[in-house]
Parts: sequence; structure tokens; C-alpha cells
Amino acid sequence: AGLWTTAGDLARFLIAIQQSASGATNAPFSRDLAWKMLTYDRNDVTGLGLFLRGNGARLEFRHDGRDEGFDALMLGTRSSEQGVVILM
Repeated sequence: AGLWTTAGDLARFLIAIQQSASGATNAPFSRDLAWKMLTYDRNDVTGLGLFLRGNGARLEFRHDGRDEGFDALMLGTRSSEQGVVILM
């Protein structure tokens, strides 16, 4: 309930994760940090700050939230560089 953002900024964050994981030269995060975000933790549900589903080329990552009157969803894929951000 503490994050205020725009759909565009959240989409840029999603793209930054994808670019960093792929090792892009102008990526905003290190590849190592991106991989920590996209690697299952001990509970087989989350990475570093993200919820994960699938594995390998089919890995999806997401983060969602809800507060009174607000819903948010960020969903992306690791390998296909596709994603969606929904705020309502």
C-alpha cells in the first residue's frame, strides 16, 4: 500500500528486469541482480521481490497489489520480452 506509480513507470520497471536478465548493454540492473529476482527462493513461489511461475523459457514473473479502491498487476515473461501492466 506504500507504492504510488504510473502504468508507464511500472512498465519501464518490467522492461528493465527483462533487459537486465538478458544482459543488454544499457540495462539498468546488473544481470546478477535480475537473475536473483527471477530465481525461485526456498518457497518455490517467489524470487527477489517477484512472484514466479514456470521455468526456463516459460518463466513468468509478476507483482500485484490491492488496497482500498486500487488494484495493480505487473506480469512479464523472461524470454519473450512480453508483459502487461494494469492499474485500476
